Amino acid sequence: MVLKPVAATPPSPWDVAITGAFMSDYNFRGITQSAHQPSIEAGLEPRYNFSSTLQAYVGVSAESIDFPNTATTEIDLYAGIRPTFGKLALDFGFWDYYYPGGKCFNTPAFCGTAGATPLPNGNLIKQNESFYEATAKPSTPRPTISISAAASGVRRRCSTPALPASTIPATLC
Repeated sequence: MVLKPVAATPPSPWDVAITGAFMSDYNFRGITQSAHQPSIEAGLEPRYNFSSTLQAYVGVSAESIDFPNTATTEIDLYAGIRPTFGKLALDFGFWDYYYPGGKCFNTPAFCGTAGATPLPNGNLIKQNESFYEATAKPSTPRPTISISAAASGVRRRCSTPALPASTIPATLC
């Protein structure tokens, strides 16, 4: 009896990134978001690879913050596409930065409540600090390293969205 080789199953076009971090001070664009105190972050980003050069993604992440308006959580909702052209990787996306639970510190006319007052130092702050932005960033693909526990022990995997692991120099991993 002659055995025929079994055809390899194509890889799934779906990928998921799960993130988590402990930070000594959460900074966004050079400004502390956690009042120079420790912060934690967790996130989930499902991705769909249309081809080896085009990826779509959606995601959500949450960070602990300490804002003067008493907001304690930042929730980021985002989506976009990542096309690659050779070694050039692009990222076009839309981000919504949501800060629930804020309190208005301003004049009663601005805040809409009779009990509103400025902060003790006289500064004013609005209740809703949330904002959104569209992004477009070019970048050279950088490898990511993930460590996972396996039945045989710990293994290291090095990959990047635009380059297969076999083309990444070992010194980067």
